[in-house]
Amino acid sequence: MLHTNRSIVTFIATAALVATAACSSSDTVSAPSAPSGPTGGWLTVELTTPRNDDGAVQFAITGPAVDSVTVLGYDGFGVAAGTEADFVITGDVTNGVVARVHVPDLSVATAYQATVAAAAARTTFALQPLNGYRAVLVR
Repeated sequence: MLHTNRSIVTFIATAALVATAACSSSDTVSAPSAPSGPTGGWLTVELTTPRNDDGAVQFAITGPAVDSVTVLGYDGFGVAAGTEADFVITGDVTNGVVARVHVPDLSVATAYQATVAAAAARTTFALQPLNGYRAVLVR
């Protein structure tokens, strides 16, 4: 019986040493991380205009999904729904940043397109020909 107890004690001690050695190993085991989803963010809308008398410009943004649009530096308003956003800026419109568009997945930023839909002169409100107008989205 003494021999059996000694064997059991030896077995338990050996198992404890093996377990301790396994736990103190320099290899780190961590739980797998949850898969990451798309990262949303803002795309900036930049305008190039050939004129110096613009008083209003209308834009259209299209792409996989548009969450919202925010006009920057001008009076105006915008609406986002589904795969597009439309917005108008008013005032002394010049070249440069005019708005930001929030999208749910920045990894597909190149799938979005910005266009100038209409432009009007500041003093007469006459529609301008759209030759030379350009809208681009910048990440």
